[in-house]
Amino acid sequence: MNLELGNKIALVFGGSKGIGLAIAKGLVNEGSNVCIVSRSLDNLTSAQASIGSASGTVAIFQADAGNGDDLSALYEFLLNGIGLPDIVVNNSGGPSMGTFMDHEESVWMAAFEQHLMSPVRLMKKFSPSMIEKKWGRFINISSTVAIEPSSLMCISATIRSGVAALSKSASLTLAKTGVTLNTICPGGVTTERLLGLLETRSKNEGIPVAKLLDDAQKSIPMNRFASPEEIADLAVFLSSDRASYITGRVHSIDGGLMSSF
Repeated sequence: MNLELGNKIALVFGGSKGIGLAIAKGLVNEGSNVCIVSRSLDNLTSAQASIGSASGTVAIFQADAGNGDDLSALYEFLLNGIGLPDIVVNNSGGPSMGTFMDHEESVWMAAFEQHLMSPVRLMKKFSPSMIEKKWGRFINISSTVAIEPSSLMCISATIRSGVAALSKSASLTLAKTGVTLNTICPGGVTTERLLGLLETRSKNEGIPVAKLLDDAQKSIPMNRFASPEEIADLAVFLSSDRASYITGRVHSIDGGLMSSF
């Protein structure tokens, strides 16, 4: 399917690894010019090399999405480089694991700044140029815990559900402008973050990582985790004109795990 993204400019946060990298590759394969953002320059350089440039251009920028000064510098970099984005993918690793009893208030506030205020700043920064062009896409990569919270992912569930509500509210504000906002909530995906969370549980509970991994996959009706590319396929579709009537929605990709519909 030709998604006609060849003339689009995309900005992908967390684009050096996992889901973000898969989305960046998918957009480049469709011909988009993409800028990937990460806090690690080494990871960005490796990602840029792995994506290649058979179709679209790949630019890199080292920044922290939770830092307002970094976002201002990124804006200038894009304005004077590949151009301001038509597509912004808000993707980040997620807050620490733990119940509401496990973390100091400072940890909550840091997660609030990093994972909720960041998309607010991104939308305020980049939506004016999209509105002017009468075309734009914002996509949040979230988690199924935003829909069905768990005890051990309390901060993530709280902040990510807030991002979904923000996206819905903002989608109503922008509904007549040609700018859409959507949230993707993956379940288990084979990324470094998933393995890191399982390793944390293994240390806390004394259960081997292999068993936790096996049990987690058995709990999924499809008996497996998703690949990053399976999440990227939806993100790339939502970036296209084929998804022009889809906005303000939360899309779960979980292999049938969640009981809600």
